[in-house]
Amino acid sequence: MEPGPFDNYITLFRIAWFTWWFWLPPLLFYSAWELWKAYLKIWYWKTLEWTILEVKIPREITKPPQAMEQVFAGIHGIGRPFDPDEKYWYGLQDDYVVFEMISHEGEIHFLIHTPKKFRNLVEAQIYAQYPESEIREAEDPTGYLPRDVPNAEWSLFGAEWKFSKPDPYPIRTYHEFVLEEGTKEEIKVDPVSAVAEMLSKIKDGEHAGLQLMIRPILESEAEWKEEGEKIIRKLIGKKAPSKAATEIEKIAADVYEVAHKVVVGPLPLKEEQREAPESLMLHLSPGEKDVVTSVGKKISKLGFEAALRFVYVAKRDRFDMVHFSSVMGAMRQFNTQDLNSFKLNSRALVGAKWYSWIKQRTKEKKRKAFYYYYRTRQPFSSIYLMHSVPIVLNIEELASIFHFPGRTAAAPLMPRLQARRAEPPPGLPVG
Repeated sequence: MEPGPFDNYITLFRIAWFTWWFWLPPLLFYSAWELWKAYLKIWYWKTLEWTILEVKIPREITKPPQAMEQVFAGIHGIGRPFDPDEKYWYGLQDDYVVFEMISHEGEIHFLIHTPKKFRNLVEAQIYAQYPESEIREAEDPTGYLPRDVPNAEWSLFGAEWKFSKPDPYPIRTYHEFVLEEGTKEEIKVDPVSAVAEMLSKIKDGEHAGLQLMIRPILESEAEWKEEGEKIIRKLIGKKAPSKAATEIEKIAADVYEVAHKVVVGPLPLKEEQREAPESLMLHLSPGEKDVVTSVGKKISKLGFEAALRFVYVAKRDRFDMVHFSSVMGAMRQFNTQDLNSFKLNSRALVGAKWYSWIKQRTKEKKRKAFYYYYRTRQPFSSIYLMHSVPIVLNIEELASIFHFPGRTAAAPLMPRLQARRAEPPPGLPVG
C-alpha cells in the first residue's frame, strides 16, 4: 500500500505525542519567562512619571553644535547596569529620553520628554552649555490634537528612519557642514536650519514633529563597537586576534618551541605568517582610508540606541504631502555615499491614502498605532503592525541631528528669548 499524502504529518504528530514530556516543559518555561519579562516592562513604564521641558534660547546665541554634544555626553550618565534581581524581579529597565522639534500651526517648540527623576540632570547639562537659555515645564503640544487621528476630519502621515549600513558606519556630521575654512558661525551651515525652515511652513490646522528617542548604551553592552572593530580589521586586512588558549596549552607550546629550537632549530614560519602582511592600510585608496578613520572615530565616542521618527497631522482639507518631501530632503543632508545614510523603515511607514481596499482595515490600525506611539513617546513594539529598528548614534551624530540653532537659523517662528538671562548682582540689597 502506497503512503498517503498525510502520513508524514501523522508520523510527526505521533512523535510529538509520545515525547511531550521532553519538549513541552522547556517550551512552557520559555513562554512563561518571556511573558514575565513583558509584564515587568509594561509595569515599569506605567509607574514611571514623565515631564516635558521646553528650552528657549536667546536670539543672538553663538553656541556651536559641540555644546549639544557635551549635553548628550552628560545625559549618557542616566544609564547604569542592573543586578539580576533588579532587572528580573523589580522590573527596572533602561530609561530613555526624547528630544523633539515640534511645530503646532507654525509655532516651533524644542521639547525634552524625560522621566521626572532625571529632570535635574537634564536641566543641569543644558544650563552648563547654554547658561543664557530658559527651561520651563510645558504642556504637551499634542494635547491640542484629537485623540483618535486619523478620523473623518484629520489625516496623518508618519515615517521612521533606519540605517542603510551597519551601525558603526557614521552619517555626515556638523563638522562637514562648513562652506570654507574658519571658526566663525557665519561661514558654517547649520544642519538644523533645513528642519526648522520646514517646520516653520506649518500653517493653521496642521501639526508636525520630529522625535529623537535615545537610550544610553553601556560599555559592557557595546556590541556595536566590537562590530566596528571587525569592520576596521576587515578593511585593513588584519586578522582578528585568536581566542586565548588555556594555561596548559600555552605551557605545552612554549616547551615544544624551546625543545625544537635546541634540537633542530627555530620553528619555521607558517604559510600565512610568511605571506600575509600585518596590515593593508598603506595599500588602501584615500576613500578607503577615510572610511577606516570615520568608523574608528564613531566607535571612539559614547553611543546611544536611538529611534528617529517624523509625523505630520493635518485637517483633510489642508493636508499637504509636500511637508514630508521637505523633511526627507532635510534628512538626506546627513547621508553619504561611502559611509552611512538614512532610509525609511518600511514596516513603520504609514501614508495618508490607501488604494488597496483589501488591506484597508489593517492599514488604518497601523496609522492609529503610529499616532498613539507618537503621542506617548514610545518605540514601536507591535510585531504585527510595526516595529522600531533601533539605530546607534554617537554623541556627535546626535548633536548634528538635534541642537539649538544659532544665528544661521532664521525661521520666523523659532522660539527665542528677547534678552539674555542674567543673574542679579551678588551684593544687591534685599528690602
